[in-house]
Amino acid sequence: MPCCGQLSRFRPIAEQDTNTTGTYWLLLVGLTFVAGALGGSLYSLRGLLMHSSQNDYDTRYNYWYLLTPLAGGICGVVVFFLLLGGALTLTVAGPQGQTLRSIADLALAPYIALALLAGFASRPFMLKMKDLADSLFALSNKDTSGKK
Repeated sequence: MPCCGQLSRFRPIAEQDTNTTGTYWLLLVGLTFVAGALGGSLYSLRGLLMHSSQNDYDTRYNYWYLLTPLAGGICGVVVFFLLLGGALTLTVAGPQGQTLRSIADLALAPYIALALLAGFASRPFMLKMKDLADSLFALSNKDTSGKK
């Protein structure tokens, strides 16, 4: 993947120049979107091939096949920000058993791989995000509307 090498060479410049830092982050978000969209495309292509070979292809699902890569790209970006924010953790062992956690210290490959995986499994990923949102924003059993 030549683009990842290009980004790693770009990072030291981004740390010195604030204008370049924004461009670097935009490239990272774009890269995770593309990886998620690629995962969504793979899943959509898998379904298209499976249903075409079984002769049960239904044209009512055309929009699903077209929009799955977009949903995958969005899921890839969400995974990136969840990893960055600490809601999901990614720990990679470094040299001499050191643990590296910062995006500056890690290669981009794990982030790209998880974005691709989230894009491929965008439906189960969205269901997990709904479970997470339900648990984070759940109302208590008490009536909070003030009505009796």
